[in-house]
Amino acid sequence: MSSRGGVHKNVLLSLIGLYAAMLTSFWAIFARDTATAMALTIVAVLTIIYFGLIVGSILLADTAVPNERQRSFAAFLSGRVEILTRIVTGKEVVLQMLFLPARIVVPATSVGIIARVSQGG
Repeated sequence: MSSRGGVHKNVLLSLIGLYAAMLTSFWAIFARDTATAMALTIVAVLTIIYFGLIVGSILLADTAVPNERQRSFAAFLSGRVEILTRIVTGKEVVLQMLFLPARIVVPATSVGIIARVSQGG
C-alpha cells in the first residue's frame, strides 16, 4: 500500500452530508409557499449536479488499482494526500474540505430559525 493516496470516501460523504443538512434546514424553515418551494427545488437540483460532478470526478480520479485495498480512515488521517500544489496530511485535507461548509451550515440554520421565529412561527 502506498503512503500517498486520494481523498477518503468518508470525507466526501461528510461534505455531501453538510450541504444536505443545509438544504434540509432551508426546506424546513423557508418552504412556505409555491414560489419559495420552486426556488429551493432549483437550488437543490443545482446542488445535486454540482456535487455529483465533484464527487464523481474525485472518485474516478482516486479509483484504486485492482486488488489494492483502500486505506482505512485512520490511515488516511495520518497519511499523505497529493493535491495540486503539494503533498499534505489527511487531517489538512479534512480541514480544507469540511471547515467552510461546517461554518456555513450553522449560521445559515441559525438565520433561518431567527427568521422563522420573528415571522411568528
